Amino acid sequence: MKKSILLILLALCICFGIVSCGKNEDELPSDTANSETSENTEYITIAEGGEVNYQIVYPRNPDEKIMTSSKDLFKAIEKRSNGIPKMHDDYSSANVQHDPEAFEILI
Repeated sequence: MKKSILLILLALCICFGIVSCGKNEDELPSDTANSETSENTEYITIAEGGEVNYQIVYPRNPDEKIMTSSKDLFKAIEKRSNGIPKMHDDYSSANVQHDPEAFEILI
């Protein structure tokens, strides 16, 4: 009799443990539920007055997918801005200085 009560209590504890470990995907964790979040509402200007402000930079040895994506982005910016964006790989030679103030879209 004592063993059967003990087994029932053990089974209830296991069932309770399984049910309590379930996580609702819709709920936020309690540590982030009350934290303040700010939405970024800052907009960037890619092109202005026919001049493109950003350069498209792709890896030195791009695969076909990367190169196609770079060219598609180039065409989209060119079409919407009436300007021609600069596009180059990320290799820096000794005689070319990198401009830290330049705006770049890295692919």
